[in-house]
Amino acid sequence: RNPVVPWRDRRVVAERNRDVFFVGRLEKDKGVDVVAEAARKAGATLRVIGDGPLRDQLRREHPEAELLGWRPRAEIAGLIASARFLVVPTRWRETFGLVTLEALTSGVPVLVSKFALVAQELVGLGCAEFCDPYDPEALAGSIARLADDDERIRVMSERGYAHAPDLAPTPQAWCDRLIHLYRAKLAQAG
Repeated sequence: RNPVVPWRDRRVVAERNRDVFFVGRLEKDKGVDVVAEAARKAGATLRVIGDGPLRDQLRREHPEAELLGWRPRAEIAGLIASARFLVVPTRWRETFGLVTLEALTSGVPVLVSKFALVAQELVGLGCAEFCDPYDPEALAGSIARLADDDERIRVMSERGYAHAPDLAPTPQAWCDRLIHLYRAKLAQAG
C-alpha cells in the first residue's frame, strides 16, 4: 500500500461534530454531485474541499454546499476537525483511495463507495460503511442516519484511528520496507 500521512495527529472527535465532508477532485467520476444531492435531501451541512470541472455547476445547483476550493494540507487539518464523517462516492473502481485513508487515520469515519477496493476491509474493521454512488436516495438515508447516531460515529472514529497502522504504512515505514526489499534483491543477485 501507498504511504499515508493522517491529516491530524489526534483523533477527530467526530461524534461531537455535524459537518459532512467531501475531499477531492470535483469531477463526475468522484461523485461529488451525488453527495451534494444526498446531503441536501438529508438536511446535512456539506463542506467540499477540492476543485474541478463541476465547481460552477455545484455552486449553481447546490448553493447550500460550502465550496472551499483546494486547501493546503495544514488547512485541511484545521477544517476536518469539524467533520462528522467523509463521503467518498467514487463511481468507478478506486484502486487505493488516499483521501479515504487520510480521513480514517485521522479518526474521521467514511461512507465509502462499494467500488473502492479497500471498502470491504474498512467496513469489516467497523470504521466505514458502504455507499452506492448510483443511489442518491440510499446515500441520503445513510447520511441522515449517521448524522443522528453519535454512538455509531464514535465507534467508527475510534476504530479508524486505532487501526491506522494496519491500514497503511507511514512514509518512513514504507521507505524502510522498500529498502529492505532492495537489500534482499541485491543479496540474491550477489
